[in-house]
Amino acid sequence: MEDVFGNCEILKKDKGYYILRSVKE
Repeated sequence: MEDVFGNCEILKKDKGYYILRSVKE
């Protein structure tokens, strides 16, 4: 399951921090 936040894909949640990757290319 992929959660999308704005234009970013959440790669993982680490210690309350979201690691985001831009899904725009």
